[in-house]
Amino acid sequence: MITLRPANERGGGDYGWLNTRHTFSFSDYWDPKWMGFRSLRVINEDFVAPSGGFPTHPHADMEIITYVLEGQLEHRDSLGTGSVILPGDGQRMTAGRGIRHSEMNPSAKDGVHLYQIWILPEKRGLEPSYEQKTFPAEEKQGKLRVIASRDGKSGSVKINQDASLYVGLLNSGDEVTHTFSQSRHGWLQVAKGSVELNGHKLAAGDGARSPRDVGQRSQRAGAGEASQCDAEQRRHDTGAEERQPEHPQRVVQVGEVEDLEVGHLDRGDGHPDHDHRRPVRPRPVRLRRHRSAEHLAPQPRRDGRRVDRQRRHVGLRVALVVQD
Repeated sequence: MITLRPANERGGGDYGWLNTRHTFSFSDYWDPKWMGFRSLRVINEDFVAPSGGFPTHPHADMEIITYVLEGQLEHRDSLGTGSVILPGDGQRMTAGRGIRHSEMNPSAKDGVHLYQIWILPEKRGLEPSYEQKTFPAEEKQGKLRVIASRDGKSGSVKINQDASLYVGLLNSGDEVTHTFSQSRHGWLQVAKGSVELNGHKLAAGDGARSPRDVGQRSQRAGAGEASQCDAEQRRHDTGAEERQPEHPQRVVQVGEVEDLEVGHLDRGDGHPDHDHRRPVRPRPVRLRRHRSAEHLAPQPRRDGRRVDRQRRHVGLRVALVVQD
C-alpha cells in the first residue's frame, strides 16, 4: 500500500524572507509519524526572498543535496568552496565530521525556490566534501535521470549511502515507469504540476512512500520533473543520528531509502540537540502528470542567538524517488 504525504499537512511556515515546508519533522516542527523515511531524513521545500538566505552555520554527519527549481542559490563553506547553484544543477555536500556553510540568494529582485534533501550517511566522521554538476534539461525530459548515487553512476554526484536520486521532467501526458528490486524502498516527491502515481493523484508538494513489503515499484509521471533514489534494504542504527544545523533546510525526493530509527538532526557541534529538530523514519509505483499543474535547520540570529528559519521548495514539476 502506498502512503501519501499531502503537501498541506507538512510543517514549516512563512517568515517573510523564507517560506518553507517540511515533509518530515524539522526544527520546531515535530510529528512522530513523520520523522523521516529509512535513510531519508529531510525533504524541505524553500522559497527564499531576494537577498535573503542562511548565514554561516554548521552541519555534521549528513549527506545534503540541494536542487534549485527557480532562481539561484550562492553556497560558501569552510572548505573554501564558493559556488552558485542554478536550476537543474545537482549539488551534494558531505558534512562528515563537521563543516560550516552559508546559503544565500544573490539576487536583489528575484526569489529562489528549491528543495533540500538530507540523507543519513553510511557512517559518521567522514571527510567533509563538496560536489556540484549540471544536468541539462534534455537529459531529464520524459525520463528519470540519476543525479546522485553511491558510485557516481552515469556521471551523477557521489553520496555516502546506498541510495540513488533521480529527477525527471515530464510534459502533460508523459508516463515514466521505474521498477524497484525486492530489497529497495522508494519515496516520490512532486515538485511542480500534478501527477498520478499508481492510481493516486498527487499535486505539487505532495509526497508518497511505497510499502516496505513490496518488491517492485513503477512510476509514471506526466508533465513535470521527477527524481528517484535507490538503496539496499538495511536498517539504520539509532546511533546514526543526524545533527542539526542552525538553519532550516530544503528537500525534494521520490524514491526508496533504508529503514531509519528516530535520531537527531545536526546541532552543529557534533552532538544531538533535543531542542532542535528531530528525525523519524517506500515498491512498484506509477506516476502520471496532470495537465492542470505546476529546510529547516535552526539558524543563528544576528545577535548571536539561534532562531529557527525556514525555506520552501515547489512541488510538482519535479518528482523524486529515493530508495534504500
